[in-house]
Amino acid sequence: MYQNCCKKCGSIDLHTEVKGSNTGLYCNDCGAWVKWLGKDELRAFEYANKHRERCSDNRFDIIEKAKEDILEKTNIETNNEEMKVLNSFLFRCWQMGWLDKYKN
Repeated sequence: MYQNCCKKCGSIDLHTEVKGSNTGLYCNDCGAWVKWLGKDELRAFEYANKHRERCSDNRFDIIEKAKEDILEKTNIETNNEEMKVLNSFLFRCWQMGWLDKYKN
């Protein structure tokens, strides 16, 4: 599966922008440029976004459950900046397999 993430904040919520004859990959959360895409990478990115809902894992559900658990047990503010940091952290935790207890 085609997967990139923002090197600045870890988000996987990305979009493309055409700049002259180049197409860049940018983060929707922090706005950072991720990389320039070649034609094949652009097609892969567009295909992955088109078929995102067919993703075989339930990472978004797992991350959401973990986030709800953390917010319930702490006093973390729920402003936009804090949620970006928390989402990035939880995505990294999911990648490492540390959120397995939320799979059910």
